Amino acid sequence: MNYRRDPIMGAARIISGMRDIVLKQPGAVGTVGRLETTPASINSIPGKVFFTVDNRHPDEEILANINQDLMKLVNSVCAEEGLENEFTNIWKAPTLNFHDECISKVRNAAESLGYTHRDIVSGAGHDACQINRIAPTGMIFIPCENGLSHDEAENTTPEQVAAGADVLLNAILASAGN
Repeated sequence: MNYRRDPIMGAARIISGMRDIVLKQPGAVGTVGRLETTPASINSIPGKVFFTVDNRHPDEEILANINQDLMKLVNSVCAEEGLENEFTNIWKAPTLNFHDECISKVRNAAESLGYTHRDIVSGAGHDACQINRIAPTGMIFIPCENGLSHDEAENTTPEQVAAGADVLLNAILASAGN
């Protein structure tokens, strides 16, 4: 098959390489959210592959380096495979940092209630991202069964919801005391 250009094999190499690039940077995440082949036939090599890449990191400079390394990889793989590529930036959300005092209040509330907690970096675009533009904001995430969220199969126990509400209430009360 080495006489046939196969864009899906090139895409596979790029996607695998993207994962390697992202894993080298602590705090980075990356995913391919869509992958489409044309024609989408069970028994022919596609003439074209389209896929999306969403890389995230809390540091804009590191994110830029990740994306630059990805573009080098794309160009290298395409040259080796005899493929053409087209890159279109369809969306970019700037890195957003929540208010340190809000984060501290949430952390302290969880600790005072005896709940385990951890700080996380989330790239999710919640309403809090918009509110953060005009008012101090933080977020509380509660565990979902098997780590599955934003899916119809998402499940959280009533106890976890109550714990999250307790943390929120105590963080608000601590803020109101200031």
